[in-house]
Amino acid sequence: MSFDCRGDKNKESIVQDYFLTPLMYTTLLEGREKLGCCGKLEREYYVFRAKHKKENTEFCFFVGKHCAEKFLLLIKHPKLELFKPVVHLAQINF
Repeated sequence: MSFDCRGDKNKESIVQDYFLTPLMYTTLLEGREKLGCCGKLEREYYVFRAKHKKENTEFCFFVGKHCAEKFLLLIKHPKLELFKPVVHLAQINF
């Protein structure tokens, strides 16, 4: 499931209807892209879990950094540390 989170009113409506939990702040690998609620994501993005406040439904969705920071303000949650997959993989001893 996805929804339109463009604009402050849409974000406020989403926060009113869903419990949002930021799960990860990460980067895409070079040349990759992902579809977020505001369009195509090409660099850094957040993954949020959304649980409906009245219905028993939940799902995850992707948003760009700017959109995510607005959601974080609305739910009064601190920013997450950026996870860089390539850097973390390079630090693993195989």
